[in-house]
Amino acid sequence: MIGKPHTRNTATHRLAAGEPSGYDDLSSRLKWIILMRLILVTILLGVTVVLRLRDSSTGGISSFIFLYSLIGYSYALTAISALAAKYMKRPVFLSYLQIIGDLIFITGILHITGGIDSPFVFLYFFSIITGSILRYQKGSLIAASLSACSYLALVYLNTAGDFPLHSGTGISYTSAELYYRTFLNLFSFVIIAFLSSQLAGRLKMAGEEIRQKADSIEDLELLNENVIQSVTSGLITTDLHGKITSVNMAAEKILRIPRNEILEAKLDALFPYPEVREYLELKRIDDANEKYSRLEVEYGSIENLAVTLGMTLTPLRNRTGGLTGSLCTFQDLTQIKALEEKMRRHEQLAAIGELAAGMAHEIRNPLASMSGSIQVLQAELDLNRDNRRLMDIILKETDRLNTLIGNFLMYARPRPLDCRPQRLRELLEETFLLLKNNHRVHQAIEIKMDVDSDSAVMADSMAIRQVLWNLATNAIDAMPDGGTLTIETRDMEWGETSQWGKVPGQGGMVRVTLTDTGKGISPEISKTIFFPFRTNKAGGTGLGLAIVHQIIEQHGGWIDVVSSPGEGTAVHLYLPKPVELLLHQEV
Repeated sequence: MIGKPHTRNTATHRLAAGEPSGYDDLSSRLKWIILMRLILVTILLGVTVVLRLRDSSTGGISSFIFLYSLIGYSYALTAISALAAKYMKRPVFLSYLQIIGDLIFITGILHITGGIDSPFVFLYFFSIITGSILRYQKGSLIAASLSACSYLALVYLNTAGDFPLHSGTGISYTSAELYYRTFLNLFSFVIIAFLSSQLAGRLKMAGEEIRQKADSIEDLELLNENVIQSVTSGLITTDLHGKITSVNMAAEKILRIPRNEILEAKLDALFPYPEVREYLELKRIDDANEKYSRLEVEYGSIENLAVTLGMTLTPLRNRTGGLTGSLCTFQDLTQIKALEEKMRRHEQLAAIGELAAGMAHEIRNPLASMSGSIQVLQAELDLNRDNRRLMDIILKETDRLNTLIGNFLMYARPRPLDCRPQRLRELLEETFLLLKNNHRVHQAIEIKMDVDSDSAVMADSMAIRQVLWNLATNAIDAMPDGGTLTIETRDMEWGETSQWGKVPGQGGMVRVTLTDTGKGISPEISKTIFFPFRTNKAGGTGLGLAIVHQIIEQHGGWIDVVSSPGEGTAVHLYLPKPVELLLHQEV
């Protein structure tokens, strides 16, 4: 599942620590052997008790006592082995102890059940198989050798060199028959050892292959998990009913919602859009014709910014092509949309600026001629009061047009900047000292400054003063009934993330924020406030903010406006910091 922490298995951890991977497997086999012995001995004990109750004669008491002793010995061996297996890190010695301990028990069983004539000779086979299970080929050969020695010892004890041998069942064996019988048993030990070692060897190889495949699959899962978590796009998977089954870290970051809250929701509840709901309905009926769905949605507001998500919905299928759910991938397109809007604005401003430069140049010369001619006529003609007033109006409007054209030329053909390290506090204090003494600032306007005394920018002082003046006068005009104008600065280092994106530039940026408590700007107007001739003020030319935007871009910075109707406006200016060496030399 996407987002689930991935851990390696115990065998992999042992390999990482330098331990052979087989020890963990040997411990599990030892536990299995100990458990099987416990079960078999318990069954043997039950049978012995039943036989003892049925046979109350005193003739077999010694045999029963010996059998009880063997059963007790086996229980003790099992208990010791269980404790040792729990605490021993390398249970190789314990595996050989199991082989030898079982051989002692089996030999004792054969001794009390007829010796060489006992029907339980086949128990040696289990000892050999146990050896092959625990130690593979080496264990089977050791178990077979010890079984052969134990059986030969048992034969020697039973015969003591006397022939013919009379067994407990009354059967007599000649030496040839005894040798033949012994040879068959020993040969069967060798065959069982060979076959069990071959099977154990193949089992070992199969186990190694399975372990390698499991490690490979686990590595692929880990790689897949790391890739999914490293993807910057949000990834969410759902089942057939739209319930979210997994989520990656990028989705949490984009949506600002914790993983557990996302996993408890359904996709159409997390994204309540008709397109998502319709897609999920289509996928439930397995519409094979629609492979994916691409859409863009407005996902609410985060930090006062409308977030735009680009979303793709894709069906998830298993190996056989059966539908198992849906995959939802999405990206935050807010910054991309903002950049696209800025690019369109730049293109429009460039076209308007080129047109403005040509028109201003062509209009300014005849306008100067008209102004001069009217002044001459006004001086030479004997005009009555009304005509003279009309002449004054013409001259006044001519001057206004000349000022407008001058602003046009300033916008269309800006002068080269003389950028030097500047103390930002000094620029702000000078500008707002003049502003406080201006007739446009009435007593109901309060100006607050929160400026770091060490903040410095690489700027043209005259151009920045013009920017601050234009923005401040606009803010004051937006508060006709009074209010508060706040100026704040903040140093932002290179690569620092703000709500507008990562700060570029090797030296970082300084953000200057002018906030008013005026009537605010509607979203429709805020998109065009930097265009020439776009103004809502009576008598305004609509060039002030266009020139401000151009000056800030000339400095290598940018400007953003955050505003809502009735909630005031905040204008953020981002200006580059000076290089430290220049700052110490020039400031």
